Amino acid sequence: MAKPEGQQTITEEIVHIHLFEGPYYPDSLEIGTPSKGGVVKVFENLYDATTFETRVRAAMALRSLAQGLANPPEV
Repeated sequence: MAKPEGQQTITEEIVHIHLFEGPYYPDSLEIGTPSKGGVVKVFENLYDATTFETRVRAAMALRSLAQGLANPPEV
Protein backbone atom coordinates (compact mmCIF):
# COMPACT_ATOMS: atom_id res chain seq x y z
CA MET A 1 0.00 0.00 0.00
CA ALA A 2 1.46 3.35 -0.97
CA LYS A 3 1.86 6.08 1.65
CA PRO A 4 0.19 9.40 1.08
CA GLU A 5 2.63 12.07 0.03
CA GLY A 6 4.51 13.74 2.92
CA GLN A 7 4.03 10.90 5.49
CA GLN A 8 6.90 8.96 7.06
CA THR A 9 7.14 5.62 8.77
CA ILE A 10 8.27 5.93 12.39
CA THR A 11 9.91 2.96 14.09
CA GLU A 12 11.22 2.72 17.61
CA GLU A 13 13.16 0.19 19.65
CA ILE A 14 11.81 -0.95 23.01
CA VAL A 15 14.28 -2.44 25.49
CA HIS A 16 13.10 -4.43 28.53
CA ILE A 17 15.51 -4.71 31.43
CA HIS A 18 14.80 -7.16 34.26
CA LEU A 19 16.45 -6.23 37.54
CA PHE A 20 16.57 -8.74 40.37
CA GLU A 21 16.87 -7.18 43.79
CA GLY A 22 18.19 -9.41 46.53
CA PRO A 23 19.26 -13.02 46.10
CA TYR A 24 18.22 -14.91 43.00
CA TYR A 25 17.18 -18.54 43.43
CA PRO A 26 16.74 -20.20 40.02
CA ASP A 27 15.49 -23.57 41.32
CA SER A 28 12.68 -24.69 43.59
CA LEU A 29 11.47 -27.80 45.38
CA GLU A 30 7.86 -28.34 46.43
CA ILE A 31 7.07 -30.76 49.26
CA GLY A 32 3.62 -31.90 50.43
CA THR A 33 0.07 -31.39 49.27
CA PRO A 34 -2.42 -28.66 50.15
CA SER A 35 -4.97 -31.13 51.53
CA LYS A 36 -2.58 -33.18 53.67
CA GLY A 37 -0.74 -30.78 55.92
CA GLY A 38 0.17 -28.05 53.49
CA VAL A 39 2.76 -27.38 50.85
CA VAL A 40 6.28 -26.11 51.41
CA LYS A 41 8.09 -24.57 48.45
CA VAL A 42 11.80 -23.87 48.87
CA PHE A 43 13.78 -21.71 46.45
CA GLU A 44 17.55 -22.07 46.10
CA ASN A 45 20.30 -22.93 43.67
CA LEU A 46 20.45 -26.73 43.23
CA TYR A 47 24.21 -26.59 42.67
CA ASP A 48 24.66 -25.53 46.30
CA ALA A 49 23.35 -28.73 47.91
CA THR A 50 24.41 -27.92 51.47
CA THR A 51 22.59 -24.59 51.54
CA PHE A 52 19.56 -26.13 49.83
CA GLU A 53 19.36 -28.87 52.46
CA THR A 54 19.61 -26.28 55.24
CA ARG A 55 16.77 -24.28 53.71
CA VAL A 56 14.60 -27.41 53.27
CA ARG A 57 15.14 -28.43 56.90
CA ALA A 58 14.27 -24.93 58.12
CA ALA A 59 11.14 -24.83 55.93
CA MET A 60 9.96 -28.22 57.22
CA ALA A 61 10.50 -27.11 60.84
CA LEU A 62 8.41 -24.00 60.16
CA ARG A 63 5.73 -26.14 58.51
CA SER A 64 5.58 -28.35 61.60
CA LEU A 65 5.33 -25.28 63.84
CA ALA A 66 2.50 -23.87 61.71
CA GLN A 67 0.62 -27.18 61.83
CA GLY A 68 0.92 -27.22 65.62
CA LEU A 69 -0.40 -23.68 65.88
CA ALA A 70 -3.28 -24.38 63.50
CA ASN A 71 -4.27 -27.61 65.29
CA PRO A 72 -3.46 -27.23 69.01
CA PRO A 73 -3.85 -30.34 71.13
CA GLU A 74 -7.07 -30.50 73.11
CA VAL A 75 -6.65 -30.30 76.88
